[in-house]
Amino acid sequence: MKKIILIITLFILSINTVFSQETLCASTATNFCCEYVQSVTLNGVTYQGNTGFSGPGYYDYKNVSVPVLQANTTVPLSVVVRTNGPYQQFVKLWIDFNKNGNLEDAGELVYDETQMINSTTYTFNGNITVPPTAYNGPVNMRLIMVYNSTPTLCGDYDYGNTFDFSSTVQGGVNPVNLTVSKTGTGNVLSNPVGINTANNFNTSTFAENSSVILTATATAPQTFTGWSGDATGTTNPLPVTMNQAKNITANFGTSTIPSLTNSTIVASLTSIEANGVATSAITVQLKDSNNVNLTNSGGNVIISTTAGSLGTVVDNNDGTYTVTLTSSTSAAT
Repeated sequence: MKKIILIITLFILSINTVFSQETLCASTATNFCCEYVQSVTLNGVTYQGNTGFSGPGYYDYKNVSVPVLQANTTVPLSVVVRTNGPYQQFVKLWIDFNKNGNLEDAGELVYDETQMINSTTYTFNGNITVPPTAYNGPVNMRLIMVYNSTPTLCGDYDYGNTFDFSSTVQGGVNPVNLTVSKTGTGNVLSNPVGINTANNFNTSTFAENSSVILTATATAPQTFTGWSGDATGTTNPLPVTMNQAKNITANFGTSTIPSLTNSTIVASLTSIEANGVATSAITVQLKDSNNVNLTNSGGNVIISTTAGSLGTVVDNNDGTYTVTLTSSTSAAT
């Protein structure tokens, strides 16, 4: 027995969203023989599918807009499926109401039906609920029918169809853009999800006046040094109130170890003596200008004063240095 799983995936995109971030990935059937979507009707408009069992696998209807989806209402859906044998058909519908690119959030699976179809045509009928919390703006939609396995949103598959559509949501929540850039090496994630700079998801939309938490994680050996733009300081994670569109930069940098030519004082040694003769070994922890311990310094380090070297210096390879004072050194700063 074969079963066909039909998935409709609707992507809702804000007018101001950076579309490259939420562009639908490639998806199509590569083999045909025994089933197809004959037509899809969304909110009163019918879109033609296959007329036979030989394909094609993909239809792009994004330039033929579906009528407006009004928040806090229902809109009709019907999907006509034809088979040439006794095959179980599955129909599912997801809507990415919060525009985060994840179609599996709570409440986003809005239609889920199945039916055995035996060498005939069957029409799945239902109503799609558009919640009052849906984000306003342009909507991308995707419908996928796949034979014999649960389809994924992206990639080619055997036997079925993919349809892409577009529409607009009105009467819902106004989305606000948040753009996060960075200097240096590191990553920024948001909660709720949407921002993930490691995957080039630098712009996302969030509900107006909602709270978003940004977390910056540096890539060693760099460290997080602070926020700039529409947020400042070093608080991390950072709460952001989305009362307007915002651009925030996360700054990462590499700490460097000062030398004699560096004006930054990283350690002070005062009146170091041992029984009147400065021969003892002392340990110095070097810090950067943000008072962060240097833990993987390496390189050549000189600890000295204007009067000359304090003595021999051994790098402990953990950010500390052991200085064995020379007998002629009795005090140093």
